Amino acid sequence: MKAQERHKLKTNELAESLSELPEYLRTHSTQIITVAVIVLVVAAAGYWWWHGRVEARQGRLAELQLLVVKQAQLEQRAAQQGQLESKPGEEPKEIVAYDAAPVAAALRTLAEEAGRSPVGMSALLQEAQAIRSQLFFSDQPITDEEKERICQRVENIYQRLLQEYPQEKLAVGMARMGQGLVAEDRGDWAKAKEIYQAIIADGKDKLAGTIFGRQAQDRLDLLSRIDKPIEFALAPSAPVSGETQEPAAPAPAAEPVPQAPLEQ
Repeated sequence: MKAQERHKLKTNELAESLSELPEYLRTHSTQIITVAVIVLVVAAAGYWWWHGRVEARQGRLAELQLLVVKQAQLEQRAAQQGQLESKPGEEPKEIVAYDAAPVAAALRTLAEEAGRSPVGMSALLQEAQAIRSQLFFSDQPITDEEKERICQRVENIYQRLLQEYPQEKLAVGMARMGQGLVAEDRGDWAKAKEIYQAIIADGKDKLAGTIFGRQAQDRLDLLSRIDKPIEFALAPSAPVSGETQEPAAPAPAAEPVPQAPLEQ
């Protein structure tokens, strides 16, 4: 009986609440509608904000890919121009000046827009390579001052990468290898070897699981071959004799001993 009474009491309470609901809605309809509109606006804003971020990220990635392709095309064209030779009677081949500055500037802008993200990191790495490529593909002589200015710009980018991405093995490894290459560009072999030896030492720790230790060892092996002195073959000594001999026929001139080309 008591259970039935409790059930009836609850049923009556529910019925009373439902009967009061229309009046409650009429009284507070403005507040309810306002809250509903706010929720919808916040949800829509969140969706479009996230959607905009995704689109912006995809747009930056597409721009990075285009710039990388453009830089590769510039280098390929410069390499092909270096192999062109005008035949006798032909007009000189037209040479297009190599200029990676616009691509490097676009990569710098992209890196600033992307912030500390994978796209920003990749844009900085590509910018450093674009600037350094001027040393190898320029169709005009580069003075020592220009060379040092290029090396300093590249070195600053690698230092920034090490500061902003200290936990990214790819950024750290490529930046440190880049620093070694810049030291080679300056002719500072001792500094380059020091950098490569440090990379090899970190190959089992900070750079474990990457190829940078192997790459650093390859550069060290190459520098070791460059540093070896060039040895020339000694000419054979003429025999000494007190007897008068008939003059011998002149021997053919000795050919120069070929030397292995120096690799850099």
